[in-house]
Amino acid sequence: MYARLLCSVTRTIVQGHRWCEQYPFTTKQKKEVEALKDALALEKSDSTDSPDSTESKVISAIHKLGLALFCYERRDISKGDFACPVYRFLVMSCIREDGGFASELDVANTIAKLQWCCRAMVYNEILRKMKQMTEKKAWKKVGKYVKEGRYTAFNSLRQVMHLASGIAYSSPGLPQVQWLDDDYKKASINGKVVTFENIKSFVHERLESAESMLKRDILFGHDFKEFGYSCSKVVDVLRQHKVGYSFVDSMDNGFVKFKHKLLEVLIKDPLVKPMFIKRVRGRTVEWNKDGCKKWLKCTKGFLEVLTGVIHATYGQPARGEELGATLIKNQILGMRRVY
Repeated sequence: MYARLLCSVTRTIVQGHRWCEQYPFTTKQKKEVEALKDALALEKSDSTDSPDSTESKVISAIHKLGLALFCYERRDISKGDFACPVYRFLVMSCIREDGGFASELDVANTIAKLQWCCRAMVYNEILRKMKQMTEKKAWKKVGKYVKEGRYTAFNSLRQVMHLASGIAYSSPGLPQVQWLDDDYKKASINGKVVTFENIKSFVHERLESAESMLKRDILFGHDFKEFGYSCSKVVDVLRQHKVGYSFVDSMDNGFVKFKHKLLEVLIKDPLVKPMFIKRVRGRTVEWNKDGCKKWLKCTKGFLEVLTGVIHATYGQPARGEELGATLIKNQILGMRRVY
């Protein structure tokens, strides 16, 4: 994997790929690529140097190029993680022959190999520096390149690893967030620049999307003006700890009479009814299983979008685990969190 990385970087620079202009290599990286080329050319030539001396020059050039790739911190992060040569190699190595991308597990395995290369490179460099300084000073100089929180190749790999692991094993992961200005209007989230203007437009677009999904996919164009409820009319007994209590189905409010209203309206619609019901025989209903699943899937998508909008606009946002454990009704093992 390490050899493939070095070959990819060397070929990109030697062939003058357009990425060299769009995502420029550092002066040191270009210098070490040229040094590696010279060392390899010397090895193939009829040089009078001993084979051991020539081989040591090649090994030294490989090590220095690896340091130039792994041991540097990006200052300009406006172009995201793709500006990192190691990250670009990761993306290219995850493209299959058929043009698709590798599975999450395969991506994680590739990242693990690159992380091992980075750690081994830093460890080797620490051993070299310890000949001239203490272990603590050596670690202070290069140890930062195998830690998260900086814009390094290792950090870029770790962020993708968190994402790949979260997808592959359904485990939650928190993004890395860092402010980019003193006015706190621009931030970097996993290496991607986000401004407050982006967040404003995101919330507005999500709200419009939720409204569109509700009218088109959930209600099928039907209007329910008879609901007519506002927050001032809702009664909620905050001291009520009875299991199963919720203001939604409390008799103090009039929501219960609308419990089956949506189903009644959709079934009465001759254009919508076939999506839910195949036929009715007496009191027996044969449901359209595929149609019902499709509608429930649309409903789930709508609720996810709506939850995201609520989460971003209702005040101090809850943490992810709190939002995922929200209860609407009182339960034996816990009280509701929606009032």
